Amino acid sequence: GVGDTIILPLFEKIYDKLYTDLKRKDTLSIIYRHHIRYISSYAKNDCFDINMAEYLKDDEENLNKVVSDFISSMSDDYFVSLCKLYFPLDSEKLLRQGYFDHHTVNNQV
Repeated sequence: GVGDTIILPLFEKIYDKLYTDLKRKDTLSIIYRHHIRYISSYAKNDCFDINMAEYLKDDEENLNKVVSDFISSMSDDYFVSLCKLYFPLDSEKLLRQGYFDHHTVNNQV
């Protein structure tokens, strides 16, 4: 289906792009600007206990966790926008459908 042929490959491409940016410590990248800076701002708050040096430790397992954290926090629209930014030709295949396009209420479409 669409998930296996279009969305999964885009998730993999996005994951690889974000992982590479993180590994290179590209502070201008989306993962730094939209995720790490956000987490850092809360790490300094007493309500949010995170050690940023540990969080950003440069090992494969840790970097995978950071990228996974960021991807899991994305809305559908954010993911689609990110795909359009990084992979415009591939993202043309994404269909834009509303959440309830195929649902009915009281037998009404």
